[in-house]
Amino acid sequence: MVVQLQERRRVDRGPAFFESADADAELTQRGVDVTDEQWALIGPYLDAWKAKRVAVSVSGRHGDYDLREIVNAIFYQNRTGCQWAYLPHDLPPKSATYYYFAPLA
Repeated sequence: MVVQLQERRRVDRGPAFFESADADAELTQRGVDVTDEQWALIGPYLDAWKAKRVAVSVSGRHGDYDLREIVNAIFYQNRTGCQWAYLPHDLPPKSATYYYFAPLA
């Protein structure tokens, strides 16, 4: 009986989620992403901060990830309280995100 219930739930919930048009929107818009208007206000300050930080860095690398996505990951972690290791896969990895978060904390 329990197996039949689990099978029924999987069939009822699974295909409807994956076939829905909202599935892609849910993955791309987490509700904590920085809007274009917000990024227009904070983006120049963060870009200047990053440029100064790269200038004094030993490696001089600019990083592989967009700073806006780093901010989205920090906001996501703050909003959900998830562990750094469990950030969604469409966000930059924990190591890159925490690298930018630690000096600001």
